[in-house]
Amino acid sequence: MKEEEIIKKHLKGNGLFRTPDGYFDAFTDKLMKRIAQEKPEETRVPTTTTLFQRLQRPLRYAAAAVVAGICIVAGTYFWTRQDVSAEQMLTANTLETLSDDDLDAAMDYEMLDNHQIASYLTEAY
Repeated sequence: MKEEEIIKKHLKGNGLFRTPDGYFDAFTDKLMKRIAQEKPEETRVPTTTTLFQRLQRPLRYAAAAVVAGICIVAGTYFWTRQDVSAEQMLTANTLETLSDDDLDAAMDYEMLDNHQIASYLTEAY
């Protein structure tokens, strides 16, 4: 009750909102006429989704995983293939067929020290 008294003192008897005289006397009749004139809303039929629509997001993730896997496998394959070909180039059998310039380039590429060269020449590895 104290809150109502505080509000009444603050407003000093003047309400913020006023309705015209007799507004609510005919309000229900007007409202019922409006409701009768409006068309009823169509009942919403639930939409059906196809299997493809439900699987669209997981299929995207699966495709991304496949592409990532292919990139990893291909990268690993080419990375190891490059290492193997460099090692094969420095075996004792191919050293005889290489020129001095090719041999120097291969050793610079592999950054070989004397111990590694000796192990390749004796095939003790």
